[in-house]
Amino acid sequence: MLDQIADLLSHTFLDIIVLTIWAFANIYALVMLCFKFKKILQIAYFIRTGIKNRWKFLPKPKE
Repeated sequence: MLDQIADLLSHTFLDIIVLTIWAFANIYALVMLCFKFKKILQIAYFIRTGIKNRWKFLPKPKE
């Protein structure tokens, strides 16, 4: 019984270290992805507003 607990603890300690590193790597990747996505959204927003503004500057067709 004690051997099993000791075995489990030694395994989980290593697993916890590995999992925390893995979790930090995942969080970092997610944050980077969010930044990239934000940049893409900003570019899309600039393009959209640019198109809208261009339409404003174009002379309106006479009906």
